[in-house]
Amino acid sequence: NSCKNRLESASAQRDDATSSKQQILFEPTETYYFDYPKSADNGRGFGCVISMLLLKNTPKLALLQNIVKKEFPPDERHVGESKFIPHMALVYAPEAKGTWLQKYTTELPSRRKEFLRPFPARGLSLWSTKGKVCDWYRIAKIDI
Repeated sequence: NSCKNRLESASAQRDDATSSKQQILFEPTETYYFDYPKSADNGRGFGCVISMLLLKNTPKLALLQNIVKKEFPPDERHVGESKFIPHMALVYAPEAKGTWLQKYTTELPSRRKEFLRPFPARGLSLWSTKGKVCDWYRIAKIDI
């Protein structure tokens, strides 16, 4: 489909810009809990709570983000934003689980130290986030 072709095009641009022998390394800096109610962003919020790892913005990761952004421009929630905050979501949960997820996210570094160790990126996924979290689906995935 066209989305997968665009994602593969972005990957090819990444291969042209960086040696395919060079890995993209994710370097987690901290865990982060994010409450994203439906009322956020003028009613465009996901209506959920999110546990994530914030990642160091390395030159390779910034390059990859710039390449992908050319193929998939930001949606209306992010137009005009210039700061890229690399992150990896661990959990999207219903808002009712917010207290539990916030506690889990806060305690994660002390319980699972490996979550804050650098690790190689293996793939890039494109997801449709329309509707409720249960309606989301992966459009395409490529190896990087």
